[in-house]
Amino acid sequence: KLYSVLAKDKGIQVAYNIPTIAVSIIGDDVLLEQAISNIIKNSMEAIEGDGEITITCLEHHPLGFTISDTGSGISLENKSKLFTPFFSTKPTGQGVGLMLIRDILKAHDASFSLGSKNGLTEFRVTF
Repeated sequence: KLYSVLAKDKGIQVAYNIPTIAVSIIGDDVLLEQAISNIIKNSMEAIEGDGEITITCLEHHPLGFTISDTGSGISLENKSKLFTPFFSTKPTGQGVGLMLIRDILKAHDASFSLGSKNGLTEFRVTF
């Protein structure tokens, strides 16, 4: 909900696929919130004009979530560099956001992937 006003202003719709049953993991809620916020921020920045971000909670084993967007996608050339320190595709980017996300997720023994396929970019995290 932190980015809902900004998303609306940019013409980005946010869809949620959240289960009706409680799903929980053990972890540092502040750090995980930071990682999720950074993923959503990256998704919003990748969308030029109208677009959509979908946040899905994976309720079965393995537990986790996906955040997908209809942004510009990830080129094959850039895919291998994404988690490299100080690499950025943004003109004013510092290349530390994905490193922070990676470090937080590794500290929580999470598996993760980031890629583009069929017009969607998806960040998938499982615990």
